[in-house]
Amino acid sequence: MKQILMIRHAESTNNASASNIEAQAISDNNVRRERIESERSADCDLTERGTSQARQLAAALAERHLPSPLLITSPMRRALLTANAIAGALDLPRERFLCRGDLYEVGGSYFQGRAVPTSTAEQIESEFPVRTEEIPASGWYNGFPGHEPLDHATQRVRRIVSWVESFLASSNVEFETLLLVVHGDLMSRWMRRWMGVPIGRGLAFMHHNTGVTSLSWSGERGVLLRAINDTSHLPDAMRTGDSEGW
Repeated sequence: MKQILMIRHAESTNNASASNIEAQAISDNNVRRERIESERSADCDLTERGTSQARQLAAALAERHLPSPLLITSPMRRALLTANAIAGALDLPRERFLCRGDLYEVGGSYFQGRAVPTSTAEQIESEFPVRTEEIPASGWYNGFPGHEPLDHATQRVRRIVSWVESFLASSNVEFETLLLVVHGDLMSRWMRRWMGVPIGRGLAFMHHNTGVTSLSWSGERGVLLRAINDTSHLPDAMRTGDSEGW
């Protein structure tokens, strides 16, 4: 069976800003949401703590001596920076480090309701030792004037899951461990689909920053959930990302 590690990116500046606002216990939900939106970045970097989280995760994964790993990441900077730390620790060559354009977080690249231009494949490959797929010439997020519509996000997750299952079943790349560095909301929707949770059911799969969910996949038997949101690589004081409005 193929082993799959789904990993949420390390703490971003958006995560830290939202957590700080949530900690203020603003009673008016609309005011709180407006504050969070006004202080967010369309495609943010990691915080200093997030950079440390990524390094600790990468070191822990290296100690596990994962068999024949293949690393796939979202095109958003917070995921790329997290994945880059992992690629370095595992000493992965470029052919085993892939950035796929459709793995961005639900919502896409936007600020105050308007879409923000995103990196091209050339720009990403010039900064990170990675191959790119599914990134149009205009950048990885395009086609919408602002926030990604939720119905599009739902369909995108379905396409992603179908692609991953086809990839696992028929990939020409030989690997035993698939590492996927993505985002909290995307991971929750992805897990709901794999676990057969109806869309209307109020259930989310929460992940801390750098939380790891481990699964096994078989073309005949499907998906086996082995562990969810493992943050044992982090000391308690370094755990973040569990209080973002759920």
